[in-house]
Amino acid sequence: MASAEAFLRLLDDVHTNAWNVKYDPVRKNAILDNTSSAPGSDTVDNVFRRQGSILGNTAAENSQIPVYPWPQFFVETPEDKKGRFQLKYIADPTVIDRTQGGNYAKWPEVEFVEEYIKGLTQKFQNPIAQQPLENQRDTNIININAIEFPSEGIAYANKEEVKFFYEIWERQFLTSHYSGLVRANQSQINDLLKLNIETEVNNIKDSLGVSSPYITFKLKNYGLNAKIYPLFLSNISNMGTGRSYQDYIRDFFVTPYIKNLTENSFTILKTSDIGKIPQVGTSSDALRTLITNASNEPLVVDTLPYTNETWCINNLNQSASAIGN
Repeated sequence: MASAEAFLRLLDDVHTNAWNVKYDPVRKNAILDNTSSAPGSDTVDNVFRRQGSILGNTAAENSQIPVYPWPQFFVETPEDKKGRFQLKYIADPTVIDRTQGGNYAKWPEVEFVEEYIKGLTQKFQNPIAQQPLENQRDTNIININAIEFPSEGIAYANKEEVKFFYEIWERQFLTSHYSGLVRANQSQINDLLKLNIETEVNNIKDSLGVSSPYITFKLKNYGLNAKIYPLFLSNISNMGTGRSYQDYIRDFFVTPYIKNLTENSFTILKTSDIGKIPQVGTSSDALRTLITNASNEPLVVDTLPYTNETWCINNLNQSASAIGN
């Protein structure tokens, strides 16, 4: 329904723009001054006036016949097999010199048709893919979050608009809650935030390329930030009634691979399981310092509930013998 409403609003804009040029000489010359002996129903009430006869004549100006939006344009031909009078498209190559159908300022209807056909054609074409890599084990996606190791290089692969914007939010949530960067001191926080921004911007730009102009337009023009993002998610989810938003407000991840990472965050890997190799490098002195000097002292969010001694005694086998060890 949202797409149908947008289509009708677009048609309304086209109609309004066409009505604003209803007396334009180019439109009148093509429709009202058509040389065909059967020019069409738009010319029924048209009265020929000498050039300059309506200048300063208010009554004559008000009596002009407008060229209504989406007018009929007939061409008279001697080809009886196809019909003597043929209904032609305003921008048909055989008549475009006469109608100036390529001038979108004079013919908003033509612009609509051309852009609609262009979009419809692209819809059924194979999407423009990312730059192919020489090796299937390579990726242009950058990960700074250990929970995503080994990297699969699948960030932002889903270009469905709603899913894409939820993934942006959830990747930031994943980094802030599952990365361990909370161990950073105050002097490192700004550098780590800058690193996170740079890596995600790179991932988004590389994933979108030129294949998703509508998403790119929103990212550039909507001024999204943390304060308004939840409201934005509600708006694109059918005003909060969509399944994605209902999962969001219940603290369920919407993006499948992120949901899987958080629900199955532990695994035993072979030394050869390094995932895809990133082909885009990044560096951060703050991250390097944090990793080098990181404390092994577990935080409560790292291994809860195993950091709770009471829970361990009550729930783990032979936990009593481990007290003090």
